[in-house]
Amino acid sequence: STDHYIGKDLSHARDELTFYEQVLQLSAKRDCGGLGKMLPFMFEYAGLLTCPVRDAGGGIVEEGTLDLLVMRNLHDGCARLRMLDIKIG
Repeated sequence: STDHYIGKDLSHARDELTFYEQVLQLSAKRDCGGLGKMLPFMFEYAGLLTCPVRDAGGGIVEEGTLDLLVMRNLHDGCARLRMLDIKIG
């Protein structure tokens, strides 16, 4: 669907970039070691997107671009979302 992915502002998630890039690399390998069993439960991450910034009228702001982590929108296809957030480390 058109809402399958969302963009998360990298300026609020810079510490997450390395983690998701490592997960993306691991998911491309056959043998992921101990983390392989956890990969299906992690956010689907598509990469980093740099896009132009637009003003309220839809015009492009000349001086700005925005870096976004492109991730699966967990609300896509769900009438109600139930989620368990587990923090490790």
